[in-house]
Amino acid sequence: MAKKFEDLDNIKGFGKDVNDYLNHYVTVSDAKSAAILGTNFILLGVLIGLDFEKIDNCFLNCLTFTAIISSIISVLISLKSIYPRLPYDKNKGLIFWESIRNYETIDEYLKDYKKLTEEEKELLYAKQNYYVSLVLKEKNSNVRNSIIYLAISIILTILLIITIKYK
Repeated sequence: MAKKFEDLDNIKGFGKDVNDYLNHYVTVSDAKSAAILGTNFILLGVLIGLDFEKIDNCFLNCLTFTAIISSIISVLISLKSIYPRLPYDKNKGLIFWESIRNYETIDEYLKDYKKLTEEEKELLYAKQNYYVSLVLKEKNSNVRNSIIYLAISIILTILLIITIKYK
């Protein structure tokens, strides 16, 4: 069985290198989103743990509400970035996992793979790289927006804690 995978291990070329590069940054983006998500849960824990008896005026209520909403928005954006929203693809394909799984057997997949010339493999990677770059653009935009809402929530939480402490 290992012999059948030899061909797949020897893929080389510019398209494959770019694909590896892009997928590395997809992983980095997902890690950032996960870190932001964790930070938001800690921050929400801090906000929920505040002494609400000392939050007794409109300003503090608005500050608390805005900090919580900002953090929740950041959580939702982070989740949107992490969760893959992929349409089901019924077509068979040689690179994208969702298309590869439509092959009935590995032998059927390898048969189609072996038919490709190196140029055709590069073109398939080029097409895949374009779509991965679109996903990466959206993920990075989500990470950036999530960081903005997290920063707002952190600043408001710090103001809230300082205000409550010195009240």
